[in-house]
Amino acid sequence: MSSTLNKQLEYFLRRETLVKVANSFLVVFGTLWLFTESAAFFFNEYLSNYRSVLLLVIIASAFISSLALSFPKLQYSRAFTRLNVEVAVKVGDVLKEIENGACNVVFGANDTFTIRTEKIAGKQSIRSQLVNKFYQGKSHLFDKDIVDSLNEKRLVDEVSETYKVPVGSVGIVKLGDIKTFCLVNKEKVVGKTTNISKENLWLALCNLWEAVKNKGGNYPVIVPVLGAGFGRAPASRISLIQLILMSFAVSNREFRITKRLTIMIHEQDYSPSEMSEVIAFIDTLDL
Repeated sequence: MSSTLNKQLEYFLRRETLVKVANSFLVVFGTLWLFTESAAFFFNEYLSNYRSVLLLVIIASAFISSLALSFPKLQYSRAFTRLNVEVAVKVGDVLKEIENGACNVVFGANDTFTIRTEKIAGKQSIRSQLVNKFYQGKSHLFDKDIVDSLNEKRLVDEVSETYKVPVGSVGIVKLGDIKTFCLVNKEKVVGKTTNISKENLWLALCNLWEAVKNKGGNYPVIVPVLGAGFGRAPASRISLIQLILMSFAVSNREFRITKRLTIMIHEQDYSPSEMSEVIAFIDTLDL
């Protein structure tokens, strides 16, 4: 049994969720029963012969519906018809999404890029996965393409050919059929630790949406939980997702960005309670 399913079952069997199941059952059962009684007013002679069967069908339907409504979700989407835009949140793997169809991918990075010294990528981050897939694991080659795509950059070390770029910059690199948007949302400081603020992330996100609008070709765009994980962002994962969605909504009022935005949550980071909060937040968005 996968860890994701374990988390779903653990959350589902909590007292609060079971109470929600019971409430949903009563609501659905009451609605179906009211509909049946209304129909019986007109077709009583016919339906009276099937009351026992109808009752069983109503109970089964209410039970199944309450389970479906209350069981923790792994994905959710909402369409905004006025702008023909869809916003989604999904638990999954970015590379698998790339293989399933044409889309653009966003990933975060700090403001320092080394393009001469050979570096071997790790395996966990989206950036590392892209490097391993398209650059045979040599991250300095990816860094070079990112730096070449940026207009504003400053050479800080000639030996290793290390560049610093402003926080908020967006590098765009085409890899096969997709475009990757490198969002510089972190700052490398003394001790090689990276820090990020909400202000820097908001600035970077606003720049990102403009870049996606101009260069994204209206393809669906996948965005991870930027700032989470290695960035040591001073904010919860929920706050970061809300910030991404809010910046998208604000920018969409000025210009249409893309036809579909998907916030991708890694399976290891999946939390049913957090997913419920994100879904509720998406339902409050005004686009």
